[in-house]
Amino acid sequence: MKSTLKLILIAALLSVSFSGHAFSIWTALKSGNTFATNYDVENYICTLHLSDEARIEFFKQANGDFNRYEELRRQWAQKRFNSGLRQMAYVSAVQRHATTSFGKETRAFKITESNYFKRTQELETRTLKKWLDQRLGIVKARIAFAQELKKIGYPHKKDQDDTELFFEWFTLQKNRLKEKIRLEEVSKYEYELALGYQREFYVRPVEIFDFAKEMTSKIDSQIEGARLTPRELAEIVASDEKISIMAKSIELLGPSTLTLSKLSSEAPAVFDDLKTELEKTSLSLNQMPKYFQAADQLAQSKSEAELQDSIKEARNKFLLSHNDYTELMKAKIYELSLALKSGEKIEFSELTKYQQIAQEQATRLLQVALNNPEDVDSRIEDHLISGITHLRDQFSSLNKASKEAITLTNWILKFQVKKTTLAIKPQARVTLIDRNSWQGQKRIEDYLRNKQFTERLNETREGKLSRTGEYIDLRLTKDTRLEGHDAWSFVLEQF
Repeated sequence: MKSTLKLILIAALLSVSFSGHAFSIWTALKSGNTFATNYDVENYICTLHLSDEARIEFFKQANGDFNRYEELRRQWAQKRFNSGLRQMAYVSAVQRHATTSFGKETRAFKITESNYFKRTQELETRTLKKWLDQRLGIVKARIAFAQELKKIGYPHKKDQDDTELFFEWFTLQKNRLKEKIRLEEVSKYEYELALGYQREFYVRPVEIFDFAKEMTSKIDSQIEGARLTPRELAEIVASDEKISIMAKSIELLGPSTLTLSKLSSEAPAVFDDLKTELEKTSLSLNQMPKYFQAADQLAQSKSEAELQDSIKEARNKFLLSHNDYTELMKAKIYELSLALKSGEKIEFSELTKYQQIAQEQATRLLQVALNNPEDVDSRIEDHLISGITHLRDQFSSLNKASKEAITLTNWILKFQVKKTTLAIKPQARVTLIDRNSWQGQKRIEDYLRNKQFTERLNETREGKLSRTGEYIDLRLTKDTRLEGHDAWSFVLEQF
């Protein structure tokens, strides 16, 4: 009877909140005396996982329309429905196991109402401290805080009373705190179950020694001194989590990470490859007319605002792509187009003189640097640019468009060198933890303890907890039902 009444009430509320949008309600979870609809699961997901900052962002996307905000919030929750249902069901099963005869001796789930009330009061006091310190009183402090919430765009109904908004926000915080406490108690009980009758998880000294020996050998054979791209290194490290326990740091020594002097002394094989490739590279500006033509066409076809947006977009793509220099090239061309937009023309006679001088100077700098790397305290492409930048001073009387063309010229020269450096595989250098030190041994011991705990916990979830878990009845949709072993297997997929 109570369950039926609950469904009727929720349906009535939703018909008001989401009028015009079909919304089905079904019993999503039954676990002992726990009963939850799909609407309850969505609220659970939002309470625990949708931060206040994200709520403000959704309200902003909804342009301050509270009903539209609610739709966005529900859509966000629905995408996470299965993971939220798994978590809710697991927490319910663990709490039921802990609070029945199975968990009679547990220290978990002993939080009293007075303890919870104390924590909520502390939360309210911290929140309102600024206004309480001004002796405004609790009522006015709540109103002042609600007004701050409205100013920063926290979701609220049009003309919503400030006091009502405060208690709506505070209720959410209390519910969030309650669920976080419940998760803390779940972790506490999991540890007790996994520990069993032991006092602690024990790691023998020989296990620490064997771990260090095994991982040192693996790192020496697969990483230390190996020529690896960042992706290849990431794949190796991801393939075995123990590597990050034994390795204190891993560096890639290459032209993009080291100055030329350090590269030649710390990774001579990488330097030799770089020198070989750069000696084959003939710095050329033959493609410049094509870039000037593209810039001129863009200046004619795009507005100033469009060009500025294009510059910003290309630079953002460059940063997000982890150094895709093609995007940076586009940004440089857009910048030249913007200069041409003013109606200025490139002074090609003077530009040609600059290009000849710059190309010859860059070629000489490259040759000298490769033959005397110990004198170069910067990356090779930066050394090249710094060595030709002063040449611009001889052409300071040129118009803005011509100066942008000079900037593009310099960048093209730099890009040719950069393109070569990016093709050189760096060399990995690993610094291992000191396995003979107390800190090193503790780091390994903590990992092995945690591994024991995880293995025991997985056994516990599939063993002791499954006795309670298999009483769970789930509905993923109105027509998709799981019960017993199938339901518990679905719940354990989150781990």
